[in-house]
Amino acid sequence: MEESKKFITSIEEEPEKSQLEKINMPRLYKQMLLDQISIEGQSRLGEAKVLVIGAGGVGSSALFYLVAAGIRTIGIVDGDFIDLSNLNRQILHTSARIGENKASSAQQTLLQFTPDPTIKTYPFFLSKENAEEIISSYDIVLDASDNPSTRYLVNDAAILQKVIHLLLS
Repeated sequence: MEESKKFITSIEEEPEKSQLEKINMPRLYKQMLLDQISIEGQSRLGEAKVLVIGAGGVGSSALFYLVAAGIRTIGIVDGDFIDLSNLNRQILHTSARIGENKASSAQQTLLQFTPDPTIKTYPFFLSKENAEEIISSYDIVLDASDNPSTRYLVNDAAILQKVIHLLLS
């Protein structure tokens, strides 16, 4: 195995202390036992900065799994508000939050799930004026928007900022 690709593959090996300090061991221990993840891999997951565009049906599911995987820096862009008709598929939102902004509601739910991540909300729609500035702060952007004009905007801004862009649907 090449030296640059060496991963710690068991919990018994001695990782760097700084790696362990940043990982929520009780929550993430089992996934670190997987050879494909390990402590080093978990540390790298935690250091990723992921932006999710849209906290509706697809974005809700993606956000839950990002937090569960141990991503510690997440941004959520959504200018829409919760409606009763959203609740059957938008799992981050509740009846008590009808009328609230989806990005803010998503943040509340995710921080109840685990207090570990830093979650920045952008409680407005992405626009030509703000897209590049917002996207440039992240390593990966997940586009869970539901309209073509936003998808084109996210694609263009991600290319210009050299940020990995994944389209979710």
